[in-house]
Amino acid sequence: MSYPKQEILQDLITKARNPEIGLAAVRDACNAFLKLKMKAINEPSRIEVSYQTKKTWTRQLWLAQGGVCKRCHKAMMLAEATLDRVQPGALGGHYEKKNCQAVHGKCNSSKNDNDWLTESKATGDLATVQEEHAD
Repeated sequence: MSYPKQEILQDLITKARNPEIGLAAVRDACNAFLKLKMKAINEPSRIEVSYQTKKTWTRQLWLAQGGVCKRCHKAMMLAEATLDRVQPGALGGHYEKKNCQAVHGKCNSSKNDNDWLTESKATGDLATVQEEHAD
C-alpha cells in the first residue's frame, strides 16, 4: 500500500541530499507534504472507533500475536497491551483492525508518528506489516 505523503517525503529527502537541486524545489516539496498532512488532520472522513471496539481489537490482536509486542518482540500481559496504528493517523492511517497491532504502552509512545517503513528499520522487523496486512 502506497501513501502519497510517504512519496512526497521520500522525494523531499532525495532532493535535500542532491546539492544540484535548488532550495526552491526543496521548499515546494516541503509545502506539498505539509498540505497533505494538514488535509489528513482536518479530514472530516476520519474513522472514529469506540473505546470498547479498541479494547476488543487489542485483546484479539494480543491473542493472535501470542502475547508478544510487535515492536520490541517481548512478552506482554494483556493489561500492558495498547492498540497501535501501523500507519499513524498523522500520516493518513485510520482505525481499521488490519492497520492495528498490539504493543506495550511504552513502545507505542516511543513510536510517535513513524510509518511502518521507518518503524521496521528501528525494530529490525522488515516488512512484517506488509506480509500480515496484505489483504
